[in-house]
Amino acid sequence: MGKPKATPAEWKSRLDRVRRPLRKHRCADRATASMYLTAIVAYFVTEILNLIRDEAKHKKKNKIHMQNTPLRIQNGNDLSGFLARLTISENRELPNINSAIFPNLPADMPSTSRRNSF
Repeated sequence: MGKPKATPAEWKSRLDRVRRPLRKHRCADRATASMYLTAIVAYFVTEILNLIRDEAKHKKKNKIHMQNTPLRIQNGNDLSGFLARLTISENRELPNINSAIFPNLPADMPSTSRRNSF
């Protein structure tokens, strides 16, 4: 069985999502600009999901957990250079907070409330 393919209606909705902001901001007046941009975004999403899927298979996991996505992108040879300045919103990994920077935070405070206490 082959890979599932997007129907023309699905591609049209994807193209419309890209075409509207391009028209609104007058970025690209060409008819094919939204097609190229949609194809590029679809390619990157596919590459990132393949990278995460391979990592999950390697660790023999059935579910994909998005907590380690930035680490997996950095370890991917193809994407690491191109997406070096990428910021992933809603990243659930907590940063390592050095106690010398914020000495007034108690050590026994849970990490989630630590993040929200500033």
